[in-house]
Amino acid sequence: MNEYTIAIHEAGHAVISMMLQRTFEFVTIISSDETHGSCSYKVTNLDEYSMCFRSFKRKIKREVMVLFAGYIASENDKLPADWRETEIDSDIDKAFDLIIRVSGTEEQVVKHFNKFWLDTVKLVKQPLIQQQIKAVADALMERKTLSGYAVKQIVKQVEKTLRKGANSMEKQKYITIEEFCEYLKIPRRKALEMCRCKEIPAVKYGRFWRVNKEKLDQQMARKML
Repeated sequence: MNEYTIAIHEAGHAVISMMLQRTFEFVTIISSDETHGSCSYKVTNLDEYSMCFRSFKRKIKREVMVLFAGYIASENDKLPADWRETEIDSDIDKAFDLIIRVSGTEEQVVKHFNKFWLDTVKLVKQPLIQQQIKAVADALMERKTLSGYAVKQIVKQVEKTLRKGANSMEKQKYITIEEFCEYLKIPRRKALEMCRCKEIPAVKYGRFWRVNKEKLDQQMARKML
């Protein structure tokens, strides 16, 4: 496993831990005798006798999804066919042991394993999560170790940047009445009448009309056919 794959793997653990509110102290790609890299977690209570079964199962699912996340983040989103026969990955092996604790039969083990796996794939493969994992992995390649706080700041910054970009694109889709008048070379009164009569794709924000430029162009193209 190359160093960047390890960084993606550990970033997967870290980002999904953040999403699922599983506290960790740091994540590193510095290898030890036992692992290529790791996330250091604070101890969590997994004593089934100290809580109701539903809460216990919810905690187990969170732990399992965090374990699955590293494997899935490093482009292994297909469920291994032989997961019950071999120790494919130590994280999957640990997840298997946890799932047994909330499963009464072998059938339930398979059901829970598949359900938790698919839920993790859906989460990890979200575009925002993918960007956050990549950003954390890039930071790990540069700094080798990141605190939980540093990961949180990276995750927030990626979300902020993507949201800003999305808002900018959304703004670019709409033009003001003045811009619309200039675009079609028509008087303002006529433009407002077209908005009120819904002759054009326009929406009202407070006292001001905005025209969807993209839909307007499509509408005009259809009329020209």
